[in-house]
Amino acid sequence: MTPFREDLFTFEGMVSGIEVTIADGNRLRVAGKGTVKLTGVYCKRIKMMEVLCIPGLERRLLSVGKLAEHGLTVEFQRSSCTIWGATSAIARERKSGRRMCSSEETRFVKYAGADSQWELWHARMGHPNENAMIKTQRSTNGMPAVGRGIKTSCGGHMKGKQSVMPFPSRSERKTSRM
Repeated sequence: MTPFREDLFTFEGMVSGIEVTIADGNRLRVAGKGTVKLTGVYCKRIKMMEVLCIPGLERRLLSVGKLAEHGLTVEFQRSSCTIWGATSAIARERKSGRRMCSSEETRFVKYAGADSQWELWHARMGHPNENAMIKTQRSTNGMPAVGRGIKTSCGGHMKGKQSVMPFPSRSERKTSRM
């Protein structure tokens, strides 16, 4: 949950009157939900979906229960907290007083790596265009249904599709005539 609308890369307003009760007993109205992208351990990119935007919160909050629902494990130690994915640590924070707070300002990123199945398969297949991906998906078995998510800049395309000098219009002889 976040009180800041600018944290959300995508935003969907809510017309129904959903309210959230916080620890002090106050009830706050949800303004909408969206997607947040941030950087975790070892600069690993994290995409959090369906993050609630709740004006009136004092700070950003993370639900341990929601993390567990999505298959993540949260491990608390005496002075730190670690969030584990299937095989490795995703995020790690130090304890500050009675709270687990980020030791530095949260860094949001514009490009979130393979944060969707489409981007993952796009990279695995050698960066084909969108139409080629759809045709391949239709004609093969075993490839999951990949819908195009948030349009982001592909790192491979950014490097590989840079402009280069064209081939010369006429050829030149490089060897001597016999």
